[in-house]
Amino acid sequence: MYILEHYNKWDASGIGTNLSQLLDDLANEAPSYIDIEYNDIVIGWVRWGSNNGMAYLDGHYAVCAEAPDVWYWPNWQDDIAVQHEMSHLFGAQDTVESCGNCNDECIMDYWYAWQGYAHWEWYHRSIIDDNIWRQ
Repeated sequence: MYILEHYNKWDASGIGTNLSQLLDDLANEAPSYIDIEYNDIVIGWVRWGSNNGMAYLDGHYAVCAEAPDVWYWPNWQDDIAVQHEMSHLFGAQDTVESCGNCNDECIMDYWYAWQGYAHWEWYHRSIIDDNIWRQ
């Protein structure tokens, strides 16, 4: 069974826009209201971030930004940012970290994510499927 819940506001004031620091802060605050044993996932939202998002690989926490705070980083659609970061939670790495195994159009490639491409190619899809259905 899948249950979607909204817990509360996350106070990220005073952290700044560094997504690594924001992600660490979320992970430090969230354990009081999630159950890692049951694979709960927590996604935090901020208005500005150092890019579009960040997540712990094979983890439980991700942070997405409404918009990057730097001019040279393109702003992704919100649903694309969520799908990309949640993919990291299920073990999918960015294309540049995939050792050449990701050669097709894929949401794990920054270019295709920016273009709004919401699909995984076979390599990342198999990683995500394996990690979703593993016992």
